[in-house]
Amino acid sequence: MAYFVGQNARCLCAINAATAGVSFGGTPGDYECMKIATGGGFKVEPRNAKAIVEEVDVDPRDIVTGGLYYTITADLVGSYSYREHLLRLIAGGAITTAGTGPYVHTFVNAGNLLFGAIAIEYTDQGAAANTIIKEIYTNFCVTAISFSESPEGYLTMSVSGIATALTRTTDETVLTSVQNSEVISWSHLTASLNGTTTYHLGDVGIELASSLSEGEFDHAATTPATLDYIGRAGMREVKWNYGLRMDAAAYTLISDVTAGWKNANSLVWNNGGVTAAERELSFVFGTSYIEGAGATHGAWGRETRPISMRALDGTTAVIAIKATNARVSIA
Repeated sequence: MAYFVGQNARCLCAINAATAGVSFGGTPGDYECMKIATGGGFKVEPRNAKAIVEEVDVDPRDIVTGGLYYTITADLVGSYSYREHLLRLIAGGAITTAGTGPYVHTFVNAGNLLFGAIAIEYTDQGAAANTIIKEIYTNFCVTAISFSESPEGYLTMSVSGIATALTRTTDETVLTSVQNSEVISWSHLTASLNGTTTYHLGDVGIELASSLSEGEFDHAATTPATLDYIGRAGMREVKWNYGLRMDAAAYTLISDVTAGWKNANSLVWNNGGVTAAERELSFVFGTSYIEGAGATHGAWGRETRPISMRALDGTTAVIAIKATNARVSIA
């Protein structure tokens, strides 16, 4: 028997075509194909509620089966290219492109939800034709994207979302070609904290989240029913965090935890390349407030405080995301 192994697995993502601004139920466009990170990979959980029929008896005798949907998490290495579909799904709007190479792609924030499709391909060690399995999860909507990076490391990302249906094929003839990652190094980072650049940082992170209505089902003739609606259940959240090495300047920076940071707030990675070789991933945050600035005194080494920030919308957008790379256009 040939067992399934992890080494050939890859993640794919596409954006649904929209009709009158609604992408739920639309046809997925071109797929981006990415390697998945080790240690996490691609996790899928079918969600199917089962209500026990409760009667006065010692042992349960029956259940009622609820609707079916899927929750998905994909762990990826951060990249200057071929993560745009995932970012667009959390932003909700279009991508505008400018430049002549490299090209600057700006993600437009929107209030409406954007849907797509996410897929996983996997096989046995041989990856022989007609043994490759592809599972496509349709009407995929991103609930959260997080980024994290540590000194002497590289940027990683994790994407979570909901999908309404699964199509599984077992006779694929060839694995989809993977678009190679353009790794984002810790040495590429420049940060601005309320317009200040006189600091020393440890770990940094970004958390983007949308509160969505999971499992909102209608009465239906089929069992289990198909989830035919995913909508917002709360505000979009934009948070960012960093480990701040404490000195006198750092203490001044965070001494007033009640004040809004209205000056420049950004985390920008740039590879330092010249002209066409330049790559950049930029996150600019709106006015931000300190949510947490805990301190632990008396440990060996430098004191590092974990600072948690929340960004707000206003005269400056809650978040502005740009990617600079060699892609001429992104569907």
